[in-house]
Order: sequence, then structure tokens, then C-alpha cells
Amino acid sequence: MGNERGRIQKQEPKKQAGIAACLFFVLCFSLLLGCGQTPEEQNSKDTGEKTGTGFVVTGPESFDSADTAILTGKDTEERTVTFYNLSVEKYYTLSYDGTTSYFDKYGSAISLEQLLPGQLVDLTFLKDEKHLTTMSQAKDAWVIEDTTNFVFDFVKKEVTVGADIYKLDKGTHFFTEEGIPLQKEDISASDVLSLYGIDTTVYGVLEKKGHGYLRLANDSYFIDGWIEIGSSLIQKIVPDMRLSLTEGSYQVTVSHNGSSGVKEVVINRGAETILDVGDIEIVLPQEGRVTFLLTPGDAKLYVDGELTDVSYPISLEYGLHQLILKADGYQTQTRYIRVGEESATVEISLETEPETESESETEEQTGYKVYIDAPKEVEVYVDGSFVGLSPCSFDKVAGEHVIILKKTGYTTKSYTITVDEAKKDVSFSFAELEKPSSTTQDTTELIGQIWDNILTE
Repeated sequence: MGNERGRIQKQEPKKQAGIAACLFFVLCFSLLLGCGQTPEEQNSKDTGEKTGTGFVVTGPESFDSADTAILTGKDTEERTVTFYNLSVEKYYTLSYDGTTSYFDKYGSAISLEQLLPGQLVDLTFLKDEKHLTTMSQAKDAWVIEDTTNFVFDFVKKEVTVGADIYKLDKGTHFFTEEGIPLQKEDISASDVLSLYGIDTTVYGVLEKKGHGYLRLANDSYFIDGWIEIGSSLIQKIVPDMRLSLTEGSYQVTVSHNGSSGVKEVVINRGAETILDVGDIEIVLPQEGRVTFLLTPGDAKLYVDGELTDVSYPISLEYGLHQLILKADGYQTQTRYIRVGEESATVEISLETEPETESESETEEQTGYKVYIDAPKEVEVYVDGSFVGLSPCSFDKVAGEHVIILKKTGYTTKSYTITVDEAKKDVSFSFAELEKPSSTTQDTTELIGQIWDNILTE
């Protein structure tokens, strides 16, 4: 019995030591979990409260900040990404590595290459370390992909896409698909764009396809004839014509006096393509007799710009012809026909439509001018037609017009302008033309200058 009590007494210190060790372990573990945090800080992490930094502090330890911003640049060599914060209107750069994750707006994994300049993105990051944790397409953002149906009005700070009007913000960014910043004036009506926005405001514009220029050579025979480019453009051929076209391949048809030819051209971004039509075979004109049936019967028909009596069949040369049909109380219609047989019948019916106020005001603008004041001594083309050396002017017609500026030894530039309906003259001045860059260094310096301009605006 005495020996048994002695054994129990000897074991008691060991049991107490074990309990003490457990208490010490629990205390250390608790300190590790809450070390350095006040109750307020711990509550902020748990609930996602905003702090004075303007960002949202979140729970996971892999990041402490979040933001919705415009993606403005990616540097794969330095492994950094640059953003523009919409609230404080500032740029900042974060690094990325193999632990960084990328997602679409639905949470599916994507690659960094699929996130494009100008896109609105949601991101999480470690602020002090400037390390990007996650980046995804912004959940609250919308996108209009690959549109050509747009009109920018930089005076009103808005863009019309189809029937919808969106605002432009002072922080709206413009980029090429390669990530090179664009000046807003470099956008042409012939570009293909993707627009990124939130609510009714566009914050990012991405030029998916740019524009180049087409000029005809040895085209004297085809002056006053027609040029057809793909299925989207038909225009009368005038001397020294230059056209702004979306980059890409086209089938071009030129025709006049029964002679026509088809050629293939490739339009490159920012470059001028010369199409020689001097080798197209000229044939003796052939004519076909065309009978027109018009509704209403008293409508006036203009054939190739001339008022024509169509009360009996008329003779037209083989080839393309422009028809304009007008009648009081009806909507004016413009269409094209191709004559290629001895006789044909063409029926045209007009739709009734009351004249709108804007149409009336446009007709009353006769006598007013649009002046191009700068740069000086450059060739000015309006909607493809040469109007003179600047400073020069042309008749004011409300709407959108493409201005092309050209000077030997300098980079050709085009601008899309919107002419208002006010009954007064209007003037435009553009930046001086620049000589083309010949080295990569020149290009790098130019991009740097553009960024400097953006950052100082």
C-alpha cells in the first residue's frame, strides 16, 4: 500500500507538467492567430470594411486590397501590369508571377493574354508589396465587340452606337489591339472598335482594326465613273481621290463608259496603297434600254446626278449607275443599278415620310463653309475628294465627314469630324503631320510622348 501511494505521488508532478505544456501550446497558438491586431483591425478583415486608403480590405491573407480599374498596359518582360483608378484618377503598377490568377467575369480561368488594354477589370492585390493576386473582367462592366456602327462627338463628349448614346469620361482611354495608346482624334469611321463601359459611360476604346488609304493611279479614263470596294462602298471616281478604308483585303471594281475591271488590294494600317488601273481593257461603250416604273408616278428621277425624263425607255451605257428618286411628301431614295443587257425594267417605290426638322435645317445651310486652318500647306481630302491645299474650305453639310491630310515625306493622317447644323461657318485645326519613324527607338519615344500627354491631361 505504501509503495502504491509512493508511485501515485511520483506520477502527479508528471501529470501537472503535461497540463502546463498543453496550456502553453494553446496560449502560443492564440497569440499567433491574433498577433499584432486590434479588435477593430480583426473585425475589418472579417467584414470587409473600407479603410482610409479608398480600397476594400478583405479576409484572405493573399491580398489586402481590391479595385475596379482600366487595364492600361502589360509589360511581359518586367512582369508588371498598369491600371488607371476611376475614383482617384491615378495610374499604378503591380507585379505578377506564377501565383497570380486571371478570370473572366463569370469566374472561369483565363490567361493574361485574354485581358486586353482598355478593359475594365476587378483586381485584388497586396498594396505594400504591389503584388497582383487576381484579375478578372469586371462583373459590373459591359462590352460592345467589333462595331463599325459608331459616331464620336468629342465636343458633346459622347459616342452613338446604333440607336444608343453613351457618355465619354475624361478618363476614357483609347488603345490599339497591341496596347499602344491612341489619340482620340486618330479614330476613323472606317475603324473596327470594341467599347468597354459601366452604366452609360464608355471608359475604354480598343481599336481592333485600324485604317489605311487607297489611291488610284492611271485612272484618267475612269474619272466620273464608279469605284466599288467590297460590298460596302460605292463612290464616284474624282481626280486625285483618296479613300480611308478598314485594314484588310478587298476586291475593287472600277467602271466607266461600259469598261470595267476587278482588282485585289490589301490595305495596311496607316499606309497608303496605290492601285494601278491603267491596264484595264477599254471596250467600246454598249448601251441597254431601261424602262422605269416609279411610285408615285410624278416622282423625279436623277440618273448619275442629272434629272431624267423616264416617261419612255432611256438608253444607258453598260455598267453602274446611280439613281436618286425624289417626291414631295416621300422619303428620298438613293440606289444603284448595273446595266448589262439590251433591255431591262426597274421598279422603284418611295415610302411616305414627313420631313424632319433636322433635314429642313440641313437644306438651309447653303452658303456656309467648313474651314481647315491647320496644318498649313498639306493636301486636304474630304470623304475621298481633294478640296485643296490648306488653309482651304468646303461647303458645309451637317453630319460626319472623313478628313485626310497628306504631304510628301510625312505620315498621312485621317480624322473623323462631326459638322453641326448651326447656320454659321465652322473651322477645324489639326496637329502638324510628322515624318515617319525609321527606328524602334523612334517608336518607343513616340509612345512615351503619348503616355506623357495622357498623364498630364
